[in-house]
Amino acid sequence: MRNLYDEGDYYQPLEARDLCRQLEKEGLLGIKILAFSPVAHNKKTNQACFIDDCDQDDTISFSGTKLRKHLQEKSEVPKYLIRSNVYNFLVNSKNPLITSMNKSKSGFVLWFTGLSAAGKTTIADRVFEMLRGGSIKLERLDGDIVRENLTKGLSFSKEDRDENIRRIGFVANLLSRNGIGVIASFISPYKKQREALRETTTNFIEVFVDTSLDICESRDPKGMYRMARAGEIKSFTGVSDPYEVPESPDIRLSSGDLSVDDCAEVVIDYLKKEGYLN
Repeated sequence: MRNLYDEGDYYQPLEARDLCRQLEKEGLLGIKILAFSPVAHNKKTNQACFIDDCDQDDTISFSGTKLRKHLQEKSEVPKYLIRSNVYNFLVNSKNPLITSMNKSKSGFVLWFTGLSAAGKTTIADRVFEMLRGGSIKLERLDGDIVRENLTKGLSFSKEDRDENIRRIGFVANLLSRNGIGVIASFISPYKKQREALRETTTNFIEVFVDTSLDICESRDPKGMYRMARAGEIKSFTGVSDPYEVPESPDIRLSSGDLSVDDCAEVVIDYLKKEGYLN
């Protein structure tokens, strides 16, 4: 079996079956295991088949985990995985049992992205304050705290910034898939970074704090933009390094037009609408 702390799913696909077989062999289970081979999709016949009975080159493997991920993200599902009418029912149903399955015990990751001084931290803190003390467990992840405790030693090069986001995403996913709501605020300027997070994170919600560069520079609470313009800071997002604007964020907040409380209410309304909050 894999190390429990390896990235990804905890167990290999057949490890539960093998464990039961071992317990049965040792006389500890008390029941007889009727095991069968994994099922795959046969591209030639366009039918499901036991993987032992199919040519490996003709098969496509699938799993309940993969299907649940499609349901959680409401993403397009291969036709061989589920009938379209069943998929549409599961995605759009308001039945509490189905909603709880789709939302994986109500865990989620609110990922606030935007330029430096866009208002990410302020809005994320306000959302955290408004939700704290409710029925869902929460964790708050923010740049300065994470840099000090999780990613200390990493530089601000593109490679290290990618590694910084990867580590944070790994922690956020562990929390989310165990029913914890995560509120994270990081510049995360690259589209590829955020796409990777969406693919690997349970109930990932991208929140784009859409604040113009002019407004961010006028705020400049730490003087970072001033130093970047003076060449004292290299590869600074928005000045000497790009910020790739999200094309289809789950939530878009115009902090230049809305108050902090209004922005927080938009986020909370989204969580309620999508079934993460009662």
